[in-house]
Amino acid sequence: MYDLHLLFSVLFWLFLCGLFLNSRCASVFHPLAYYLLFHGLVFVVRPLFQYYQELNSVYELYRFWPAAEVKHITLFIANLGLASFFAGAMWIGNIPMRFLEPEVIATQDRRGPLLILTLFLVSPLIVVSVRYALSINFSGYDLRNMVRDTLTLRTIYTDTSAYIVDANLMLGSLGVAIAWAYRFRLVAFVPFLMFVSLRLTIGWMRHSFVMMSIAITLLYLFDQRRTWMKTWMVATGLAGVFLFSALSENRSLIADWISGQPTREAVTGQRTYFFDGLDFANLEFVEYIVNIVPSQTKTFNYFSNSLEIVTAPIPRALWPEKPAGSPISFYNLNNYGFPIGITFSVVGEGWQSLGYAGVIVWCLLGGLFWGGLYRAFVANIESTFGTLCYLLTIPLSLMWYRDGVLISLVQFPLSFLTPILLCWFLSRLLSGRHGAVGPRMTRLSR
Repeated sequence: MYDLHLLFSVLFWLFLCGLFLNSRCASVFHPLAYYLLFHGLVFVVRPLFQYYQELNSVYELYRFWPAAEVKHITLFIANLGLASFFAGAMWIGNIPMRFLEPEVIATQDRRGPLLILTLFLVSPLIVVSVRYALSINFSGYDLRNMVRDTLTLRTIYTDTSAYIVDANLMLGSLGVAIAWAYRFRLVAFVPFLMFVSLRLTIGWMRHSFVMMSIAITLLYLFDQRRTWMKTWMVATGLAGVFLFSALSENRSLIADWISGQPTREAVTGQRTYFFDGLDFANLEFVEYIVNIVPSQTKTFNYFSNSLEIVTAPIPRALWPEKPAGSPISFYNLNNYGFPIGITFSVVGEGWQSLGYAGVIVWCLLGGLFWGGLYRAFVANIESTFGTLCYLLTIPLSLMWYRDGVLISLVQFPLSFLTPILLCWFLSRLLSGRHGAVGPRMTRLSR
């Protein structure tokens, strides 16, 4: 029976892919392209390898073995979430992609000097952040001073703030923006290449250089008035997946190559198969949640994880006793196994919030939100900052699909968008124009 359920998942995913590709809104700029990619990888393709190749390392690590009922429920709610997200995104975002005319692109003021000024203004924070980052692999002492919370197993900072430690991410978005502003001249790639080199050397937060690489590709395609990536871009992306996986095995891989000696032990050890690890194990993560909630917890969490968005902005230096996670918790997943490295995904977060109804609500809201952002972007393609904000953010949607919790919808884009918003503020201040970043943004560049 499980074989048939896997087959149904494949056919259902292919059916929705066909609907999307034949719709008037189909393009690499639409959020559905990213959710279909995410779902297809972790809930369609990888489950086939997990089942038929018997990739059980996550089960052994988490110390649980799901019953047949749990496995069927997990596949069902994954498809239910896909249908809900698809419906929401198509309902509000079913409009065709628009592009600027070639003559407009050629004369558009993309605020290059202001972006360079912004990079100069935030460079002190970036330098401090780089010092923290390089201490991971090139120092005998990790300057971040992180400890693991015993209840949630989360790592937290003891004497600094994530706002400072992650400030080097601003170099990524500014690097992308500067390359686009100067129309992809080779010299304009210097900040972006510095960022990629830095993140590869650090090894942690691998998503940062991947997401910014997607963003710079989208901006290039936007200028080229192309709705889909070229073949060489896809091939480069596939090569990047293997580099991403290699850094999962050993986060100090590049640092070891630079220094000529090992600085850290491998994170996960050797894997027999490419898919046998935590990188793409969202199926097992959701199975773990379904196995526990609500049969063992005796309750759902009723979307209480979203309350972390209230406490997270407060630096721990100002609130040493700040809870790691939501200030209200109905249960602790760590009491029922060893779910290290777990990410809920929007499906898992919906399930633990309110079961089947939670999956529908959470995924539908996600589709409406991202579909709404896409609609606002298409309506304001003349805006320099509107284009930058959307095309920097849409690749980060993959991180929210993976994590599922509301705080990730804010935290991941924050460091990347902060310098762009600062540049927009400077532009408004210097030009004396009025507007707001959003659907009704003043069209600063034409």
